[in-house]
Amino acid sequence: MKMVLTILASGSSGNCALVQGDGVCLVIDAGLPIRTLQKRLGRAGRKGPVVGVLLTHAHADHIGHAAAYSDYFGCPILISTEALAALPEAQRKKSARCLVFDAGEAFGVGAFRIWTCPTPHSEGSVAYLVSGNGRALGWISDCGSVTNELMELAQGVSVLAVESNYSPSVLAQCTEYDQRLRQRISGGRGHLSNEQASQLIAAGASSGNLRKAILMHLSEHSNFPELAMDTAMIAKGNAEVEILIAGRDGAESVEV
Repeated sequence: MKMVLTILASGSSGNCALVQGDGVCLVIDAGLPIRTLQKRLGRAGRKGPVVGVLLTHAHADHIGHAAAYSDYFGCPILISTEALAALPEAQRKKSARCLVFDAGEAFGVGAFRIWTCPTPHSEGSVAYLVSGNGRALGWISDCGSVTNELMELAQGVSVLAVESNYSPSVLAQCTEYDQRLRQRISGGRGHLSNEQASQLIAAGASSGNLRKAILMHLSEHSNFPELAMDTAMIAKGNAEVEILIAGRDGAESVEV
């Protein structure tokens, strides 16, 4: 099964991606309004039904339009038990068509096998390893620190989409954020810095499996794409790993 990943949007204003394989599709996160999603799915050349909407956690830029996606595609929302419990009651009622899992659990959806990995960010937040026919991609978003489980995930995929949110030096001088927000971003349950993202890229590169890494969720105030790219390029060393960056409008499609 050939798998193709297309990041449709990445950043604090909305996150969403499409995974295609074996005639079916998965959507990861639901941060785009439905009309914008429809346009970008056309741009991505979606083929086949969407069999599930995978949610990484319960923050609005990732989950805000999940109920609309579920209705539009006629498919379930896949969300961790803790993340579902963290939703306001009104939103839980809108998200009635849910398949709930425990963080760390593995399950199948359509032609895909999905392994979930807990992440230190918010209640029930997870990373994903999506596989099929020996191909595997990793999705690590909104994550405050690098864990052994995330390192293992990075070593087992050929394509890794990983948050590279901020540069510590730029964040320290960021006047758009107050001290409390700067501390939350760089704390153990905030976001990954360029250097932390690069630890995961280096792990994947050293395994010999990783072919492409996509840097995503870059902050517009506390990072620069050039800094994120340079840090990742140094981390991969001489390994033949292509580094890409996903912006607010997403990134080019990548074959897994």
